[in-house]
Amino acid sequence: MTESGSDRASRVLVVDDDDGVRVGVAHTLRAVGYEAIEAVDAAAALQAVSSNGFDLAVIDIGLPGGLDGLGLARRLQHDTDTAVIFLTIAHELEWRLAAFDESGADDYVTKPFEMAELLARVRAVLRRAGRPGEACWQVGVLTVDAEAGRAEVDGVQVELTATEFRLLCELARNQGRVLSKEQLIARVWQGPYDGAVVERHVSTLRGKLAECGFDGIETLRGLGYRLGVS
Repeated sequence: MTESGSDRASRVLVVDDDDGVRVGVAHTLRAVGYEAIEAVDAAAALQAVSSNGFDLAVIDIGLPGGLDGLGLARRLQHDTDTAVIFLTIAHELEWRLAAFDESGADDYVTKPFEMAELLARVRAVLRRAGRPGEACWQVGVLTVDAEAGRAEVDGVQVELTATEFRLLCELARNQGRVLSKEQLIARVWQGPYDGAVVERHVSTLRGKLAECGFDGIETLRGLGYRLGVS
């Protein structure tokens, strides 16, 4: 597996009590090949950190509760080598200054922001930190470029919907491994969908890839799906 010169995609922790912001950021990161885990507050973030290593944390500077974003960042900087990008609002000048002076943050983005700007800053911070970036996977004649949002078979682009592309990215990221329907629902749809939705999308994706000459999505009855070279 090739992922921008690394054997895995960057793992990003997204910490924000605003559901819309947190889910939107995590969804965008996953769509371009990052592994994103969400936390609603500092306590949940620290619990996630205890069981996962993260390359980057995107943190709302004004988190509620006993530990705000600055305090969380200080903990991460002290206990881990996780890079930090803060999400702030325009009038939080003192907090933005404190983000650099007190917590050692790597960058910040002011709300409201465009996802393209956040992605550019994420790439820059990870590049400076020498961490793996967005993913490009090669599976036989199939190339999946998450950053470009493009899948090709022998150099010919495969026309996919956004959901089909996210599904393909997840399979490619885990090529050779079996992913259950439940895992795919959690990672691709992130909602209360049933297995029939996965079956339909896998069938359509398999058909589009086959039309271009790639037949590498394997169904393991009762277990799930695996991407590999047939």
